[in-house]
Amino acid sequence: MEQHNNKLRWIILLALFVVAVWKVYPTIRMASMGEDELKTMDPTAQVELRKKTIKQGLDLQGGMHMVLEVDLVELVRNLARNPDSRFDERIDQLESRLTALSDFWSIFQEEFQDILLSEYYGERRQRNEQIISTLKQQSLDAIDNSLVILRNRVDGSGLQEPSITKQGQRRIVVELAGVNDPEAARRMIGKTALLEFKLVEEAAKTNTVLEDINNLLKGETLAESDTLAGDVEAGEAPELDAAAETAEAVAENATAEDDLGDSAGEEESAAADSDTSDLAEADFDPLAESGEEGITDDALESNPLYSLLTIQQGRSSLLVSVENRAELREILARDEVRELVPPGSEFLLGRLEEYGDQSFSEFFMVRKDAELTGKVLQNAGVNIDQGYTSGRAGASIVELTMNREGARKFARITGDNVDRRLAIVLDDKVYMAPNIRSKIPNGRAIIEGLDSIEEAKELANLLKHGALPSTVKPVEERTVGPSLGRESVNKGAFSATLGFSLVILFMLVYYKRSGLFSIVALLLNMLIILAVLAGFSATLTLPGIAGIVLTIGMAVDANVLIFERIREELRVGKSVRAAVDSGYSRAFRTIVDANVTTLIAGVVLYQFGSGPIRGFALTLMIGIAASMYTAIVVTRLFYDSFTDYDKATKLSI
Repeated sequence: MEQHNNKLRWIILLALFVVAVWKVYPTIRMASMGEDELKTMDPTAQVELRKKTIKQGLDLQGGMHMVLEVDLVELVRNLARNPDSRFDERIDQLESRLTALSDFWSIFQEEFQDILLSEYYGERRQRNEQIISTLKQQSLDAIDNSLVILRNRVDGSGLQEPSITKQGQRRIVVELAGVNDPEAARRMIGKTALLEFKLVEEAAKTNTVLEDINNLLKGETLAESDTLAGDVEAGEAPELDAAAETAEAVAENATAEDDLGDSAGEEESAAADSDTSDLAEADFDPLAESGEEGITDDALESNPLYSLLTIQQGRSSLLVSVENRAELREILARDEVRELVPPGSEFLLGRLEEYGDQSFSEFFMVRKDAELTGKVLQNAGVNIDQGYTSGRAGASIVELTMNREGARKFARITGDNVDRRLAIVLDDKVYMAPNIRSKIPNGRAIIEGLDSIEEAKELANLLKHGALPSTVKPVEERTVGPSLGRESVNKGAFSATLGFSLVILFMLVYYKRSGLFSIVALLLNMLIILAVLAGFSATLTLPGIAGIVLTIGMAVDANVLIFERIREELRVGKSVRAAVDSGYSRAFRTIVDANVTTLIAGVVLYQFGSGPIRGFALTLMIGIAASMYTAIVVTRLFYDSFTDYDKATKLSI
């Protein structure tokens, strides 16, 4: 029975070891590759490899750390209607009283306690307390909106693994690891957001431009090949292959994923909805590229542009994967390619969306001049569709309300462009492009086809605050150079290696063969920690390395407790097997108590800490869980196998 248990435990241990090595291998491979090898590596393969590696934190590879704060003074200035000299004077006094530790809203209330805030905010005869409560909520919305805007900007910058998190009620922490131009990063973060509504160009026009660009790139590819160049000279131009034929479907069947309709529910809106509701719910598999409508290998080679794009099956929208976006941007930035794009048009990418295990952005050609900006919006709210016209009762919708000028322009735009798409553009990225189903004369519209209430809230927040000049200002900034980061890596690796080596030396000298058991368990412990970090794509920082070093000491401490208990049992004359059983049983409770209390401390640090503290707590918690397994289960397995196999009468301890 004991032998069977040992076999089962060995199988589990070996399986754990194989999985851990499999998870850690990409990190080892990436670390062993030089810069030249990385540059020559296929971009798609490089992205996939980076996804599986342990990320290095800001302090290890260099970069920028910024703490941003929403400028509430500017926010309340811009939210006020018809501000006068008295209002400006009070705001100036408020600004002069503010300090880093001040409660903004308490000072705001004191400055305006003898003035009716309803003169500048909210509705007439509304109490000051109610208006301040509304302003507080708008400030929270502003910081949430700033988070989305900053993530969109950083995502478009091509930086690897940026970290953008909310801190408290007014602050945002931005960590840009690996950034080489701090000044450009400051400009990117500090610029005011611009929300625009732009018409998507007709599919036929888009397809013509794509054809021209693809033919230009194809001609360059052919010129590089002697064989193909000879064919061109002989007048044997390559035939239009499957990729180009697939692209033609965009001109024939372009439709929208979401719908933009009149909230009043006019008859023409209901009629148009019958044509679009099925399309909005069509199945979508962007990876389906096989068969007659798919893109073949030959097509990929002979169509440099189309090879970067994917056709949205059933809707004929153009998509680009996250791996191909950088290459597509490089192509579109070329002067000869820009000349092929009509002067009044431009190409934009949509936000990243997950489909299966890959991420895609929709690819648009839109009019360069905005039809409207976010300034015409009075309000954007979330509601539940009653299903009177759309047939989607219970779905989340976003309701838009525009001012008088916006309503007039919107009526003209929607009336002239029924069945066309209107792109919602923020910071030159298309957030959504709903279809115009009917003329909207009253400035009140709804956006349908949203996947969840969370998506609806995010969109409403962007529309409501995307054009507000409620900027964020830096209150803290640190820059870590690449050389300093490399020095941190070297020092961290040296300290961990030195500590580990001293522990190994001590255990071998003092506990002999039993010490060897603990060393093997300790190595497995380290492997498990790294595998968990890699498996969850965690970021390793200097405090994280400190947590790993501390874990080494705690893991050895558990083995020392067990070994000393076994020694005591051997001194009183017990057999090896009995001493081992008694030693583990007597030390078990002490080990669990010590590790659980430390684990609780780690949970508290992770929950309420931030930045480096959370990095330390994360590796500490993983290390504690791994060390309990290796110290109690793995070393016990070694002892049981040793005593069963050798029938040992003596123990080297």
